[in-house]
Amino acid sequence: MKSIDKASNGLSKRHRPNTTATRADTSDTKKGSLLTSRQSRQREIRHERLRKERQRDNLLMVATIFVFILVVAFSVILYHVWKSQGQPTFGLNYYYANNTTIKTNHDANNQKSNPKQKVPPPSRRQSSPQSSPESRNKEKERITRLLKELETLDQAIVGDKISRSDILLNPDLLLFRNGTINERHWKGKSSDDKPVDSSDGEFFKLSRLFDTFPWEQDEDMSNRKIYKDANSDPYTGKPYMDYTNPLLYIYPSFRTIEESKQGYPRLSTLQEIFSAWPQDEIDRPRPALEPIRETLQHFDYTNADELYEAWNFMDQQLPFKLTNVTELLEANLKWTDAYVAEQFQSRSAKGNCQESPTSFFAFYDRRKWEVATMGLPPTRDNDFGFRRWAKHARFADHERIPSRRPHFYWQAGVPKEERYQPKDTWSFLSLDLPSFSATEPNTTILCPDPAQSKGIQCRFGERGVTAANHFDGGQNMVGMITGAKRYILSPPNQCSKLGIHTERGTALYRHSLLNLERLPFSDSSSVTSDLEREWLEQAKSAQAVETVLKAGEVLFIPSHWFHYIISLQKNAQCNVRSGIHVEGNDQFGGQYHVSAEGCQ
Repeated sequence: MKSIDKASNGLSKRHRPNTTATRADTSDTKKGSLLTSRQSRQREIRHERLRKERQRDNLLMVATIFVFILVVAFSVILYHVWKSQGQPTFGLNYYYANNTTIKTNHDANNQKSNPKQKVPPPSRRQSSPQSSPESRNKEKERITRLLKELETLDQAIVGDKISRSDILLNPDLLLFRNGTINERHWKGKSSDDKPVDSSDGEFFKLSRLFDTFPWEQDEDMSNRKIYKDANSDPYTGKPYMDYTNPLLYIYPSFRTIEESKQGYPRLSTLQEIFSAWPQDEIDRPRPALEPIRETLQHFDYTNADELYEAWNFMDQQLPFKLTNVTELLEANLKWTDAYVAEQFQSRSAKGNCQESPTSFFAFYDRRKWEVATMGLPPTRDNDFGFRRWAKHARFADHERIPSRRPHFYWQAGVPKEERYQPKDTWSFLSLDLPSFSATEPNTTILCPDPAQSKGIQCRFGERGVTAANHFDGGQNMVGMITGAKRYILSPPNQCSKLGIHTERGTALYRHSLLNLERLPFSDSSSVTSDLEREWLEQAKSAQAVETVLKAGEVLFIPSHWFHYIISLQKNAQCNVRSGIHVEGNDQFGGQYHVSAEGCQ
């Protein structure tokens, strides 16, 4: 029994669970779980700390970028303020041009501070047109004298006061106030009748590429929601008064050539025309709130009977208008600022921008304009691209800038030879205006004699731009693609009253320098010179007829008829001249009446 008990005790010991080992394993498990829990907690704490550090770094980076942007913006604003206040924006640099010592020191200091910067040669600097010290002193004395006159004038330029700050900003105004209408300009040539020196060619160009203009600053800072579009341009809305609206007009009833031979067109004097609707009151035609009464015949381009009658008016050399011209209406939809700018940028057509210190533009032959003896020309070319010009034109529509402020005029054209080239080489002007590029005679009324055509000429005008009175030898078809212009037409036999330069070979041949905006002030000696007053008095009685040419219309201007043009809003206009009608009209005259002998 004892042996059996011992055996059973031995077995029970052998098979009894090892409680000591089990307790050790349980202890190790508890220690492992505690360790794992502690490590997880530490890991979470470390991750939280890293997240907060990363968030702080991001906030610090955003704050740094924001401060940097503020510093840059503030620097740019300070620069523009300094630039706009520290130097003239438009016209000649009067201060430098008349202070040779200061200018020399300024250039020398720039050369010292920046050795790599080269001082431009004297021929390229923007300076006074007169190169001698005596001429500069005389010019300085003249401007000083005129500044003193301004202190006693109530109206220096028609309808607008000129302050001393205006003169310093744009000294060319003085030269256009009393310096435009003088004996030398009426002759249209220099005192010794010699052609202009080619070295003066640089004076007819203005570098504006790196200038920042006040209107650009105003536009960039403007936030007028009503004028914003998808491009965030605040000046793309319609003008204050849209003259393309047909409801503004009353049109004459249809008349045949037989019914119109006597008393057509109905003429009025320039005094009557500009008293009823002054040139500078673009947005308020008088009498107020009444429709504009058209007196020229309007023929529907899509109506065969009316188009036939238009040919009869052309044969009689009488002005008229065509409406609903299909290709003009199509071009109106196509010629957005972006489209036209792209065409000029791709060199599909060539164009340039002209600049005038006022709204008045007059053509002149720069090859015959002698700066040293004739002074400032009416306009000069600048280096604006089409986009920049269009930007200012939209600004002019919105802000209704006064006539005494600088205005800009974009001009383009294609030579007459282009119409005979393959169409894949044509510019957009020829492609979009196929009738203006006709090659066969009498196939279209828009270009009846292509052999005598001088090509297509296009003018892109802004509100207020006024083209001086002039005549063209060829029959002129003027098509309006966008916007509207006001045309004042005078027959050839009124030449002696319009101050036209009739001598061939002179700088202003076929053109006048009379600004009819000054007609109401022809009695004021403080506003006009004696010679200009004399011509304005004659111009008051000149006979004329007016019309508003708007998008989709064509105006026929007979050979040798004078036209004075006022842009009523941003516009695009193209014209083609073909065939000279020498005899003209028995009632209104022809080529003889605009010659030096007949214009007496």
